[in-house]
Amino acid sequence: MFPKVRYWALFCFIFFINDIFDFVNNCDLYNYADDNTLSCSDTSISTVKQNLEADNKWFDNNKMKANPNKCPAIAIANKTNKAGKTFQLDGNTIVCKDEVILLGVTIDFKLKFNAHISKICKKVSRQLNVKRIGNYLCKLGKLNIYYSFIL
Repeated sequence: MFPKVRYWALFCFIFFINDIFDFVNNCDLYNYADDNTLSCSDTSISTVKQNLEADNKWFDNNKMKANPNKCPAIAIANKTNKAGKTFQLDGNTIVCKDEVILLGVTIDFKLKFNAHISKICKKVSRQLNVKRIGNYLCKLGKLNIYYSFIL
């Protein structure tokens, strides 16, 4: 029996990109299902750019092109945010952002999770509608909601 179409397509995609691990030599490659992340570190930004461009050759060999909208970049350091670093890959300009989302986790250029925690708190607040019902609950009721939904 054949798997559902979406699982079959995912299997084909994973099989297709399986050799990427053999071609990425200058950067670290992190893979989770169909999500791949390249990471490269060096004290020189030009070395990082060269390494990323060298490892981008896999896309050329497989007649693919990196989509700059789906390739967020982040330079992790104290002063990189002010510099506005950019990378050129396949003729596309990729700008380093203040924060990126990796596997649903928001990380900023200082490796802080403040934006991620804020998004989670807003989402939970909307779902529980604490502002509207909070006035009618005693402390024990609020603690029960906290232990049930948040903790």
